[in-house]
Amino acid sequence: SMACQLLALVSTKNDRHQGWISDLAKELEDWQEGGFGYPYGQNDLSNTQYGALGLFAAMTAGVKIPDRVWLYLTRNALSHQNDDGGFGYRMGGKSTGSMTVAGLTVIGICREGYGEGGFPSQLKRKVERAVAAGLDWMAREFRTDTNPGADAGAAERWRLYYLCGMERFAALEKIETIGDYDWYRQGAHF
Repeated sequence: SMACQLLALVSTKNDRHQGWISDLAKELEDWQEGGFGYPYGQNDLSNTQYGALGLFAAMTAGVKIPDRVWLYLTRNALSHQNDDGGFGYRMGGKSTGSMTVAGLTVIGICREGYGEGGFPSQLKRKVERAVAAGLDWMAREFRTDTNPGADAGAAERWRLYYLCGMERFAALEKIETIGDYDWYRQGAHF
């Protein structure tokens, strides 16, 4: 909820909210345990994506987010990637479209968070390989009518979350196609 509050407050572009934005960002940083989870729950990639989005919004509003936050988020996202290139909700969980775009989004946000210098050298090659593998997974599994890789009930239930996540990731990375697919046109058509 703090991440969603940050997204809403930053979108108002109201300077009176700056103190509130800073306080929420600091509190969100304090909640971070590598990634994020529900209070008193395990880390998961969905909550981690929202935490990253909230911190990114705070950063765009001028709040200084420490590099360690981006480092922990990057490592956490990478730990959710499977051997097939996709990402799972929890470490070792089944790869799905919604979690693959979530993992790629967290990594993209962290790249922005680090700024001009980019990722620390020890992470740079690992991140490049992870992003390439994630994009390959997305190209192989691309769909707009379902959440790829998800079980029957979850495929339908999380389809719009997947499509929204694909838009966030592709817009952040300025990607017009995923594999041979015009993700925007096909998603809009659906």
